[in-house]
Amino acid sequence: MTRQGWTPPVGSAQARALAHVAALSAGESADPTLRVTLSFHPDRLHRGVPELRALAAS
Repeated sequence: MTRQGWTPPVGSAQARALAHVAALSAGESADPTLRVTLSFHPDRLHRGVPELRALAAS
């Protein structure tokens, strides 16, 4: 399965996040060959758990 073909489960946190971003977006889709870098602050917590650990567990 390619990342391009992945769809999050209906009602999941991932699906809600994508719907939120889509609702606030305008214009054409970005070129899928562009690279994106996400940076996470190591001290940030999500529900008392470090962000990266929370992401890895989901």
